[in-house]
Amino acid sequence: MMVNVCDEDLLGRRLSDGELSVDINPDYFSGEVVDLETAVEYVNEAAIVNMVGNAIVDEVLTRGL
Repeated sequence: MMVNVCDEDLLGRRLSDGELSVDINPDYFSGEVVDLETAVEYVNEAAIVNMVGNAIVDEVLTRGL
């Protein structure tokens, strides 16, 4: 299973750092809006995960996933 997860407030934004930039495309990342606990459960079950955002990344790292 592949899961795409991003902090909801990032949808539609472009994130840049020097020459690197990524568009947080709502067509790619939006779908089901879930709470943080449910998102972590999806991440834990997935074989492939794409994550963007401090909230989800910090939570996953805190849990050692």
